[in-house]
Amino acid sequence: MKKSKIIFISLLSFLSGIMSAQEVISYTGNDNYTLVERTNLRRYDNGKYTGLMSREVRSFLTQHKTSGGNIYYSGDFFVEQDTIKNSKVMFTGIHDAIPSKFFIDESGMVTMEEDNGYPTFRSFPSFPKTKLSAGDSWKGDSVRSIDPLNNGILTKIPMTVQYTYEGREEYHGEKVHRLSAQWATRYGITYWDFGGDKNLKSAQGSHKANILVSCRTGAMVFMTDVVDETFIYSDGNQITFKGTILQFTEYPTAVPHDEILPALKRIGAVAITDTSKTVKMNGTKIDANDKSTARDKDEKTEILSMIDKSKLAANDKSPAGDKVTANNKTFAENKTTTGNKTPAENKKPVLQRDSNPDTSKNISAVTPADLGEKKITVQETDAGIKLAIHDLKFKADSAELMPGETARLDEIASVLKQTGTNKLLIEGFTADTGYPAGELKVSRNRAYAIAEALSKRGIDAGRFICKGNGAANPVADNSTPEGKAMNRRVEITILERNK
Repeated sequence: MKKSKIIFISLLSFLSGIMSAQEVISYTGNDNYTLVERTNLRRYDNGKYTGLMSREVRSFLTQHKTSGGNIYYSGDFFVEQDTIKNSKVMFTGIHDAIPSKFFIDESGMVTMEEDNGYPTFRSFPSFPKTKLSAGDSWKGDSVRSIDPLNNGILTKIPMTVQYTYEGREEYHGEKVHRLSAQWATRYGITYWDFGGDKNLKSAQGSHKANILVSCRTGAMVFMTDVVDETFIYSDGNQITFKGTILQFTEYPTAVPHDEILPALKRIGAVAITDTSKTVKMNGTKIDANDKSTARDKDEKTEILSMIDKSKLAANDKSPAGDKVTANNKTFAENKTTTGNKTPAENKKPVLQRDSNPDTSKNISAVTPADLGEKKITVQETDAGIKLAIHDLKFKADSAELMPGETARLDEIASVLKQTGTNKLLIEGFTADTGYPAGELKVSRNRAYAIAEALSKRGIDAGRFICKGNGAANPVADNSTPEGKAMNRRVEITILERNK
């Protein structure tokens, strides 16, 4: 009897220990990852059902750390799928990149550095510094970026979220914390986003979410949000959405470097494994008598054709097509503006940042003499292996590739087919012609041209994310024909998990 009593007391003590176990949730950083947001919402216009909004937004985010130890992410978001209405899906296969950069502190609070509306949930979930037991609750300030009309105008709405800690469990072999969360949508009463949709008068509704957070990193693994909210516009229209929003993290596979790099060597590339030195695989020099100067003229003509001539300064007396005086803001470098920050964002501490923490784009160690006859360079970056195709030949006034590029693209496609299903970020660049707006458009069109050309060579179009950078991030001196030839390039990054 005494033995049974002792066992019973021991069991009670054990169960009591489990019940009183306390946890501290802290964000310590994630690997390179893809954040997926899948929206399935029924839409009602003025009370009448009008269709299903089904949209999937994906991103590839690369982790960086400043010298001070702060964690930040940079990457690109893209819409995989758009509104489904009348059984039609808007989806082209090749995606346009939406850049983003943000810092995350140990409590999960996000500070946006480059804000183009994504990620849509910021500082969500957020964690207290105190230890938590099952049933404990806390509040956190978050922000959500919304676009109910899907018109590209994003409005930021603050969220005061009530969290409850539910305990530990296992999800797909990973130990996770389960949290429940709820909050109300309140917009247009005490807060308006003056940088958002000016026609959005007010919004109200409710959200109930279940969230799984990695015990190891504090990163969100999975979230399901049950939505019921209404948006009221200045013309009197009311749009209601009911349904679910899912968010989850995916990790890309690692690329087999021991197979890819030798394959790149066979196509005459230069491998750069360190930004301070260059390893030559093919030492053939660029022909000093190539037609770079002619190409500069073609590129300048193409860029000028992209510019709205009516916005040129009236006092420009230079010959047509020779010089442009661009006093209009249209020609300024595209600078990302964060717009008006929400109260929650204003509360966030300013982090100490390195002046130039991202060194992956600094490949100035490469000189024209280092380029092989194929004029391709290869670099290992935080995001993955990057191929830069220099001195691309396009037909004048277009993004159509010249027939002479066929062999290079055939060889590149043969290597990319060895990279499985990893996403491919394609970035276009131009030489500096002095017309940033035109350069940006040309570079984007050229990125798409390469994606389409590779797609025709058997690579799934859904793997491509395209981005134009204009004359930003030059890799050589723009004052020489050889330097301009190097800067006139398209870069392809095979996006992969941290090595």
